[in-house]
Amino acid sequence: MFKINLKIVMLALMMFGQAVLAEAQTQDSSRLIWSRNIGEVIGAKFSPDGEKLVVAVHNAEALLLSVETGEIIDTLKGFGSTGHMEFSKDGRYLYNYINKYDMQERKVVGKILNNLKPLGIGAVDMVLSPTKDEIYVAARHIGARGVLGNRQDSNLVTMPASTLQPKEYKTIDARMDAVNITPDGKFIITLEFDTGCCYGYDYPYGPQEPLTKTYALVLRDAETLERSEKLFNGYEYGVIAKSDNSDHIAGTLVTRAYNGLVFSPDGKMFATQGGDSIYIWSTEDWKPIGGFLVPSSHYGRILFSCNSKYLFAMYYDNGMAAYSVKPPFERVFQFPFTDQNWQLIYNAPVDINCAQNKIITSDIKQEAGVAVPVVCLFSVPDFIMGVKPKEEPKGEDIVYPNPTNGDVRIAFYDELTEPTQVQISNGIGSIIYSAILDPGSKEFQWNTLAVSSGMYICTVKNTKMFKTYKIMVSR
Repeated sequence: MFKINLKIVMLALMMFGQAVLAEAQTQDSSRLIWSRNIGEVIGAKFSPDGEKLVVAVHNAEALLLSVETGEIIDTLKGFGSTGHMEFSKDGRYLYNYINKYDMQERKVVGKILNNLKPLGIGAVDMVLSPTKDEIYVAARHIGARGVLGNRQDSNLVTMPASTLQPKEYKTIDARMDAVNITPDGKFIITLEFDTGCCYGYDYPYGPQEPLTKTYALVLRDAETLERSEKLFNGYEYGVIAKSDNSDHIAGTLVTRAYNGLVFSPDGKMFATQGGDSIYIWSTEDWKPIGGFLVPSSHYGRILFSCNSKYLFAMYYDNGMAAYSVKPPFERVFQFPFTDQNWQLIYNAPVDINCAQNKIITSDIKQEAGVAVPVVCLFSVPDFIMGVKPKEEPKGEDIVYPNPTNGDVRIAFYDELTEPTQVQISNGIGSIIYSAILDPGSKEFQWNTLAVSSGMYICTVKNTKMFKTYKIMVSR
């Protein structure tokens, strides 16, 4: 009877345009599938079929692992270990900015880095075009000592993925540290440091950091490599979210190379990372949607969920968390992990397996007082990755009337099965109301007469659920 009444209420609210719905968010205990101590992991990439995983290990050969068991299947001899790797669509070839590796022949079949040396440049990052047989390489000039030198300009190089012979290049009057491409293949974003005149000393004889740091994200046409008319400069918007991290510099909206420059799978957004702050940007107008603070996120990279609704980032020393990509950017899920033998102290997302709802992380665990590097595979809640085809969508809770100038009610589709906490916070995050709902409750009611007009967030949580609702008070 209760659910029939809800349908009637739903119909009435839709007619008046007053329904505001919320997504359910569940909080589980540990979702760890397996972990392996294979050395310091600096990168990882799932194969397109989701069955295998390539792991780049610091000062060692890259390894091929089974996703199901985590066991080592093969060693990619000569491929090199870099943080950023990409598979061809058919999974036959694997690329980093050094080499091209044939997964069937089990050998290196092309050398990107060597093909750049006649131009006097060395690669620092690369990206595959999603629409054609091309690779874009971010490169810098090679100094007299054979290392990346202190010249101000860099080069953006285009080469066919089949031959790896440089096709064309664009000289850029800035140091370039990263390159990425929109999912439709039309635009390239480069991470550039406008140093003004010069860098520091040549590595390894001194620091290679620029003497001045003006960070910029520059949008370029993928065909011509020229700056787009939709030019985007990350510096001009200033700091959106305050960061207490010492690496954070005023005006910095980006971070180290590819770690913090990612596009959403649907192509509508991209995210950057600066210090301990994360920023979401629209690809429709190339302007910021907003920013939020994620303590310790600078230790790892950031990743979008497969449905483009959430963003994964390292959070404090508690592991990894998922955040909504829409304001107010709520933290919707935490990946806690502890057992009686060891505790995870770092947990940074590296790559996502959309076919199997899994995510790989590069971690540090504390074992008997010793920090040990590990790679871990976690399962991801269905609501983050998207509803499975065979899974029936659940009924929705109803918030009404919304907006309100008096009482507001939340009608739960399913009655509560255990004591449940309700908290309401204002626009600056301060909790202004708190209560406990009894098991069996089907509705929550709040009188808004004591508060001013504005948006309020209602959080409802127990051991099995975590939900948030937006309530608009209008006088």
